[in-house]
Amino acid sequence: MRLRQESSVARIGVAPWLGLALILGLSLEVSAQCPFNESPLAPRQSQHLADGPITSQVDGLFKRSDLGYGIAILFSLAQLEPVENFDEWASYELTGDVRHKNTWLRWGGRNLGDGTFNMALAAAPLVFGIAVGDSNARRLGVHSLESLFAAAFVARLLKTAVGRARPSESMDPDQFKLFSGEAAFHSFPSGHATRVFALAATFARELGDEAGWVPFVAYSLAAWTATTRVMDRAHWVSDVTAGALLGILTSRVVDGLNSRWSRKRGITLDIQPFPDGGVDLGVAFSLR
Repeated sequence: MRLRQESSVARIGVAPWLGLALILGLSLEVSAQCPFNESPLAPRQSQHLADGPITSQVDGLFKRSDLGYGIAILFSLAQLEPVENFDEWASYELTGDVRHKNTWLRWGGRNLGDGTFNMALAAAPLVFGIAVGDSNARRLGVHSLESLFAAAFVARLLKTAVGRARPSESMDPDQFKLFSGEAAFHSFPSGHATRVFALAATFARELGDEAGWVPFVAYSLAAWTATTRVMDRAHWVSDVTAGALLGILTSRVVDGLNSRWSRKRGITLDIQPFPDGGVDLGVAFSLR
């Protein structure tokens, strides 16, 4: 790993902090005006809730599978020889063969990951839910905004701290300038990929049970954006891979935090017989 020194102080800016404060205030304000079971921070109720208790294990904030996400993110940054060779090969192949082709495809994918568009997409369900009184839409909007701001904030911190050179700056994926304020050294992780995969994970989790096509479409669009970032020589493949994993992981953590907060508001654990008349006892979340 080759490092370059940077004398200037990297400035992250106040926008991410203001964004986090704004969405937190919005979440609490909207939640305070709703009954508990309609709160946008409350977990979604199963459509089979009326049939009997829901058996579930009380999980911590992180699941075992999340460790795999973290290891994969670190592995993508470690630049072991196979990863570095693949980064160089993929960057050459994608930018060399289609650099002057499929411009509409690249334009569409690039703009899907634009921060302004992402914010509008995340806020749309919230605005719709408030307008028509739909608690599910409000919850989707709030959760989407929370995941979006959290993912963007973490990605910004990592970009500045890691200081990896973009392919447009250097064809060597192993060049770093730690704590750099230069955009040319903000390659890892991909902000576009982090944001779109955070939104895709949120939409898939909130809508996937009722509409099975949503996860497929959401993750396909997110992958489209990630691919165009490599084609535009803005990121290495390992950058967009780490961004995708980071976005999904952030969305899961935000969902876990919302569930914890909701349980403290009154979701209780209740032990009661199963509705089929059996003698077994189940553990259920009481959403009263």
